[in-house]
Amino acid sequence: MESLTTITSAITRWASLSEKAKRQVSIAVLDYFGTDCRDETAIAALAKALADSGERCKWPSDVYPLGGIISTGGPSSLSTLLLYLALSFTEK
Repeated sequence: MESLTTITSAITRWASLSEKAKRQVSIAVLDYFGTDCRDETAIAALAKALADSGERCKWPSDVYPLGGIISTGGPSSLSTLLLYLALSFTEK
């Protein structure tokens, strides 16, 4: 089994990986976590690696409110729709 450091390092270089390497990393993530996903340190490291794997958007400071949600974005994704409704009631 791959170490968490090896996996997160590969994820941060995702864009430069070949399709074969991406498949191998994906399988390594599944193997690492298996059926036990309670390791909070490992989950945090994986989340940070995913965040560091691509470009980051910097929003202007006058854009408010901001919000994000993890969602598949499918046509019936209620969570995606409700987030923006909730933000519309937020005052700066």
